[in-house]
Amino acid sequence: MYEFVEVTEKQKEEYNSVIAKRPDVHVFQSYEWGEVKGWSGWRPHRFLLTKDGQPAGGAQILVRPLSKLKKSILYVPCGPAVDLAEPEETAEFAKLVKSLAVSEKGVFIKLDPPVKDEREDVKTSLKNAGFRSAKEEEGGFEGIQPRCVMHLDVRGSEEEILAKMTEKWRYNIRLAARKGVEIRIGSEDKDLREFYEILKVTGKRDGFLIRSYDYFKKMRDFMAPGDMFRLFIAEYEGKAIAATIALAFSDKCWYVYGASGDANRNVMPNHALQWAMIKWAKELGCPIYDFRGIPCDLRPEHPLHGLVRFKKGFGAYPVKYVGEYEMVFSPFYAWLHRRGMPAYTKLRKLARK
Repeated sequence: MYEFVEVTEKQKEEYNSVIAKRPDVHVFQSYEWGEVKGWSGWRPHRFLLTKDGQPAGGAQILVRPLSKLKKSILYVPCGPAVDLAEPEETAEFAKLVKSLAVSEKGVFIKLDPPVKDEREDVKTSLKNAGFRSAKEEEGGFEGIQPRCVMHLDVRGSEEEILAKMTEKWRYNIRLAARKGVEIRIGSEDKDLREFYEILKVTGKRDGFLIRSYDYFKKMRDFMAPGDMFRLFIAEYEGKAIAATIALAFSDKCWYVYGASGDANRNVMPNHALQWAMIKWAKELGCPIYDFRGIPCDLRPEHPLHGLVRFKKGFGAYPVKYVGEYEMVFSPFYAWLHRRGMPAYTKLRKLARK
């Protein structure tokens, strides 16, 4: 018999310990990530799943109030941390979702489990439990979280990992070292501020919105104590010229944010930063280093193909997930939200310009 039970803050370690055992668990299901999102306007709910009284998995569900509508939307980031190929577990999760939607006046729920696209058993189980595949946007990363990512196997020696890279990428890593690029770990506010100032340059250059400085500060404050957060800074001639953020949980490591300035790009700081993060993943015992998002369209003419080329150069390979699934509780308000959000995003971009 399966049962979901909501956990309290006192059960934080138990919750993390249980979900960490799931093979497809993602850091966005960790208790700490819920705290980050809780600060930014979401309300996290964490649940442990038991089977005949024994822990079997868990789920973190985020609730975002739509105050003007007196409704809310629900989201399960890169989860849930249960066996979605098991019909009974999936059905129990659907039961939990429906119950929470009633109490939270939910419009719809979305989930994007990090399960590979070839898992037809998972797709069938989700469909039978009442979830449907969500319509994905054209271009970009095809969803709230990227549906397609790049993975690098880091289980070999450093020499074996380097051997997987293209000759040019190995050369660029060595070039950065010869030119005097140094990678250091940032832990203080001034380090995070350096990252953020470079990120603002990156956002302006590449035309994307960035979160507030306080968001990254909260991410560090909540996640660094458990060694789940690490800030890497590339310095050249005593000045920070690029920086990245990586997250770790269980036996997995993710590259989540990158920033690079306009100057000194010829000394290859981004290659040096990736090599530093790859080595960190290896130190942690992670079998896979996740480069995160790429477009699912791998054709060279795609406007974001540069991301594919950069990540592939390190020996990484593409992985496609099942994508977003949803359950709609209020069709009218779901339609209203879908119509309004693109316009809101467009207005934000115009306001920034």
